Amino acid sequence: MGNTALSRLVDRRPGCATLLEKPTLTNLQKRWLTAIWLLFIVFFALLHALHLSADFPNHTPWFMDWAKYTDEGWYGNAAIRAHLFGNWYLAGDFNPAPALPLWPFLEWVLFFFTGVTIEAARGLAVAFFFVNLLLSYLLLRSRGQRWMALLAVTLLVASPFLYCFSRLAILEPMLIAFTLAALNLAVRLDRVRRPVWASVAIGLLFTLMMLTKTTALFLLPAVGWAMLLPLWRQRPLFLRCAAAAGAAALRRRRAAIGGVPRGAAARPGCRGQGCGDVPTQQPSHLNPLLANDAAQDVRGGGGGQACARDVRHRSIPAPTCNRLHCRAPR
Repeated sequence: MGNTALSRLVDRRPGCATLLEKPTLTNLQKRWLTAIWLLFIVFFALLHALHLSADFPNHTPWFMDWAKYTDEGWYGNAAIRAHLFGNWYLAGDFNPAPALPLWPFLEWVLFFFTGVTIEAARGLAVAFFFVNLLLSYLLLRSRGQRWMALLAVTLLVASPFLYCFSRLAILEPMLIAFTLAALNLAVRLDRVRRPVWASVAIGLLFTLMMLTKTTALFLLPAVGWAMLLPLWRQRPLFLRCAAAAGAAALRRRRAAIGGVPRGAAARPGCRGQGCGDVPTQQPSHLNPLLANDAAQDVRGGGGGQACARDVRHRSIPAPTCNRLHCRAPR
C-alpha cells in the first residue's frame, strides 16, 4: 500500500524527475569519462618530462631549498667522475657513493647510452616518477574504488611541489618507487599463494630502499604495518613473513656493505655533521660536471673559464660549481 500511495505522488509528465528514479550513467558513459580522466593524467604527467635542462623555478615557496643547488651534483658525482676521469672517488670531496650506491650505479649505466648530461640524469628521475604514479594507483585500488585511486593520482600529477622536485636528479623518486612496490606487496599478502616468498621480496625491496637513501630506515614502521594489517587474524603467518622479510633485508644489506672497498667511505677534509657541508680541503682539479661544462663553454666561448678560475682560487665552492654547471651569468 505504501508503494502504491507513493507512486501516485510521482510526476509522470515527460521531462520531469521522479521521486523513485535516480540519474545514473551507462557503462559506455563511464568508460568515456574514465578515458578522458586518464588523458588528463597522462597530459600532466608528460609535462614533467618537457625541457629537463631548465633550472628549478625560483619564484616558488621552495626556492630556498638547497637540493636544487647541491643534491644533483653530490649524489651523482661518482657516476659522472667514472665516465669523465675513469675513477669515481675524489679525495677531499663529498663521496656519498659507498653509503648510497644505487642511484650513482644507475646513472653510471645510463651514461653509457646518453653521455654525461643533466637531461639524462633528470630523465631517470622522471621515469621513476611515472612508475610512482602507477604504483600509487595500484596501492589505492587494492583497498578502494577506481575513482578514489584516480583522484589520488590526479592530485599527485598536478602537484606543483612534485612538479618541481620530481624533475631534479635526486634520490627521492627512486626511494618512493621502492617503498610503493614494497607496500603493494605487503597489502596483498593475504591474497598471494606464497606469502613468505612475497615477504622475502619485501625484504629485498627494503634493502634497495636503504641502498638508495639510509633514512629509509624510518619507513620501516609503514612497511611493517602494511604487512600486519592483512594478516591480523593470522599472527603466526605474520611472524613467519616478518622473519623472512627481515632475514632477506639483513642478508642483502650485509652483502652490499661487504662489497664496498675498505677506506672508500673516507672523506678527508670534510667538516660538519654527515660531511654534508662544503669540504674545507678543495680538490686540486675540477669536479666532473664543472670540467665537462667548462670544456664545452671554452669551445663555445662561454663562461667556463671564469668559473674554472674561481674554483681554483676557491672563491666558488667546488660542489656548488659542480651543481651549477658553470654557466656564465646571463
